[in-house]
Amino acid sequence: MLIIYLLPVTFLIRQAAQSLPAQPGLGRILCQIGWPIAATALAIMLGIFSFYPPDVKDDLQTTQYWVQLGLQSTRTSSLPKQLQNVQKKVLECHGGL
Repeated sequence: MLIIYLLPVTFLIRQAAQSLPAQPGLGRILCQIGWPIAATALAIMLGIFSFYPPDVKDDLQTTQYWVQLGLQSTRTSSLPKQLQNVQKKVLECHGGL
């Protein structure tokens, strides 16, 4: 979904950068680089404030919670129940088991 937002912004950044002359005068350089900087800032803002449906946000937060708990574990046996079979499931997906 984010790519839909970023493709037009990328196009604008490219167009703004191509409009810059090879050897601009020192007085006009700030004005001329303003458009690429503004387009880049817009792309960053769209990435930061990207909108996800509420169920996707909940799933991302739940995943983050379980990963953080897993990182605190020192042994496989101390992993939360939800993470204990992850390696087995990954191997099954790749045909390893």
